[in-house]
Amino acid sequence: MRKLVAEGGYPLDEVTEPRLVHFDVWPGNRRLHPPTVTAARLLYWSHWRRHHQATARRSHYRRRSADEPAG
Repeated sequence: MRKLVAEGGYPLDEVTEPRLVHFDVWPGNRRLHPPTVTAARLLYWSHWRRHHQATARRSHYRRRSADEPAG
């Protein structure tokens, strides 16, 4: 595939099975485009996820306490 793309060919010209098109050639394919995850990116994502979870938890508790009847 990479050789065909490097030569300027369209990679789907030779594919006849639709399942191969969806399995092999798409922009997020990890074999053709391996992800580049750096330590900084991983730490950023981890921090964002923990912050998002904390915000969701606070909102959940706030909503549940507002729904409970007084008394």
